[in-house]
Amino acid sequence: MQAMEQKRCLCAVLFCEKGAFVGLRCIFALRWNKHCATLCLSDGRLMKMLISTKGRYALRVMIDLAEQDRDGYHVLMDIAKRQEISEKYLESIIAILSKAGFVQAQRGRGGGYRLSREPQSYTVGSILKLTEGPLVPVACLEDGENTCSRAAQCKTLPIWMGLDELMQNYLESITLADLLEQQV
Repeated sequence: MQAMEQKRCLCAVLFCEKGAFVGLRCIFALRWNKHCATLCLSDGRLMKMLISTKGRYALRVMIDLAEQDRDGYHVLMDIAKRQEISEKYLESIIAILSKAGFVQAQRGRGGGYRLSREPQSYTVGSILKLTEGPLVPVACLEDGENTCSRAAQCKTLPIWMGLDELMQNYLESITLADLLEQQV
């Protein structure tokens, strides 16, 4: 237990069975690499959550725009070069961000893209949900209301619900401003 106290626990997930305490799992880190997010559990186990290229690139584009002059518009070709993303692929991502009002677009000479709001008003969760859809650990939690015929007797449902809450809370707690300031 002493080793657990030395690390910053992001969230403690309590596991109970019939009202009796069974165990505690602390999530110490949520690390991102090129292909997935990894939840690092207190017992050393790792859980992976895959995020698509579209979601990762959308996050990179939003960070890129947050780093630039917020009064000016930035040409897609320049963003693509800085982020080493195909301009064609970036067009499809920026269209999603623009349609949702995350970025403003201006056509013509001096046109391009910029953030619609201040960086602190965008969360990692909102950007990923926009491009990925629901970020849930299991399919039965996708639509909010669990319509699975086994939900009433499912012994694993509390685990997935706890993990879902942990992921949502964590991703919604990080803003673009946090990423710019390296406060994650």
